[in-house]
Amino acid sequence: MRTRFGGPPLSPLAVKIYRTLRLRARTRKDPQLSYSHLCRALAKRGVRIHHRDRRLASALGEVVEFCRGLRLPALPALVGRADDRQMPGKSYYPVAHPQQRKNTATLAVAWGNEVASILKSSKSYPANV
Repeated sequence: MRTRFGGPPLSPLAVKIYRTLRLRARTRKDPQLSYSHLCRALAKRGVRIHHRDRRLASALGEVVEFCRGLRLPALPALVGRADDRQMPGKSYYPVAHPQQRKNTATLAVAWGNEVASILKSSKSYPANV
């Protein structure tokens, strides 16, 4: 089954992540959060998952691909490491910015541009997926 928007189907976890990040992008001046904060927000939606669980990384990748399919910035850019100035973990970049080299400065710029683009287009993300 495909999503309403013609993209690949999202897992139930990816749908909950998407809805959580979409809401934050639309309603918060600073919507960024850590992986552990995301997991706490997901717990309020009935999902118990640890911030280092591989299923979380996989579902975040699904959301990146879904956003790209809509030609929108990748909402998972809002999720980052608590110990690294909120930059995403290493699993984010190969999915969200596969064309970028592993140069930390280049990746930081790509990520910063992504976050800025999310803030500009926060009202464009569809509510129902």
